[in-house]
Amino acid sequence: MIFFVITAVLFYLIALGFILWRVFYLRHQPTLAPTASIYSIVEPRIDTFAFYLVFFFKEIVRHIYLIILLIARKVISVLKFTSIRLERRFSRIINSVRGRGNLDNRGSASLFLQEIKEHQDRMRKEAKA
Repeated sequence: MIFFVITAVLFYLIALGFILWRVFYLRHQPTLAPTASIYSIVEPRIDTFAFYLVFFFKEIVRHIYLIILLIARKVISVLKFTSIRLERRFSRIINSVRGRGNLDNRGSASLFLQEIKEHQDRMRKEAKA
């Protein structure tokens, strides 16, 4: 994509240089009596071509910037999601080291469910007694 952008910018600069050279040439050319010549037909077409060339590259640059912004927004959201997950994992590890929780294995019950089970067992023992 960078190669495309560099190529487009170089082509744009070459075309802009040609247009500037043409304008300079036309303004500094000695004026003669007005006659119908090929330049009276070609010059408006060159001006139209120059306008559409500039407009085309302006639109290409605008679309490239929009695509880059969309990609940057998605990358930022992915990085945000990843950093939040890493922060949660590290906080679980730190809590387990400090004794406030345990490392969850996928097959084991959570600490909350174990406390509910112990409370249920205590209530059954008290009901039998």
